[in-house]
Amino acid sequence: MNKFFILILCFFITISCESATEPEGCDGVAGSGLTLDDCGECDGDNSTCTDDCGIVNGNNESMDACGVCDEEGAYDSFCDEGEVVLWCECYSIEDTTVLDSDINVECSSFNAKEFPNELVQLTNLSTIDLGNCGLEGSLPLEIGNLTNLEYLNLQSNNLSGSIPTSIGELVNLTNLSLGGNNLSGSIPSEIGNLTQLTTLGFNDSNLSGSLPPEIGNLINLGFMSFQDNNLSGSIPSEIGNLTNLSTLFLNGNQLSGELPAEFLNVVGPYTHIYLQNNNLSGQIPEAFCDNCGLEPVNGGIYCSVKLGGNSFCSPYPDCFENNDNDSYLGTQDTSNCP
Repeated sequence: MNKFFILILCFFITISCESATEPEGCDGVAGSGLTLDDCGECDGDNSTCTDDCGIVNGNNESMDACGVCDEEGAYDSFCDEGEVVLWCECYSIEDTTVLDSDINVECSSFNAKEFPNELVQLTNLSTIDLGNCGLEGSLPLEIGNLTNLEYLNLQSNNLSGSIPTSIGELVNLTNLSLGGNNLSGSIPSEIGNLTQLTTLGFNDSNLSGSLPPEIGNLINLGFMSFQDNNLSGSIPSEIGNLTNLSTLFLNGNQLSGELPAEFLNVVGPYTHIYLQNNNLSGQIPEAFCDNCGLEPVNGGIYCSVKLGGNSFCSPYPDCFENNDNDSYLGTQDTSNCP
């Protein structure tokens, strides 16, 4: 009876293992002829193959790949020569120009969320559009190798660490969006090399330090957002070079000092300017009204201006007084005004 029970038990265990579903994209090989499946681990030298396409080597380092364990227990990709493995899929180094969550990357199927350093080998990439994919880790210094990039969107992930200075080597970028992450440190001055940018978004990214004067090199910018960071210091006068700006978000920081005279170059009809909730002070130039088109005339073209939560002193421009004052000026801390 006991032998019969043992035979039945072994039968069901065997059926269970054989019916286990292999992780999508895995080739089922774990080196030295060992099979990678959902029913256990391969016991090659110093290696444990998990059931989610990951491999832990002898140094307890996880590797996100549908790879194999070689005879030494080290990681070995199953991709062909000229390919790189990302998220359990093989991508051609020569032919891959787009990584897009709507086209060829399924974010929800990621086995590991760590930003893959192997991605920087795809040097022909023109587009990386992986916003809201739950990516973690930091941007590698080697991201500067992707000199063909024109569009880089990694917003609303869980990326951390500082912005690598090598980002300044991506001189063909027109869109750079890294908002909604948990970055640290300051904005590198090398960002001023990205003179083709039309969109720059670093909102809600935990950045500190000041706005580098090199930001004034980005003369093609139409949209710039650094809202809800920890930026301090004054607004650099070089911002006046950005005469193509239509939308500027600098609200929710700790910026201080007076508005530079050159700031008026940014102000014009149709522009949207958000400077509220900083520590800005001094007086608002009367020319603000002329540039912005805020004079209360029928059919006038108004820009959108938010300046509340600062320390601007009166007298305020007439156009602010004659329009919806709360909308433009909000509440000002005038305790240090003369």
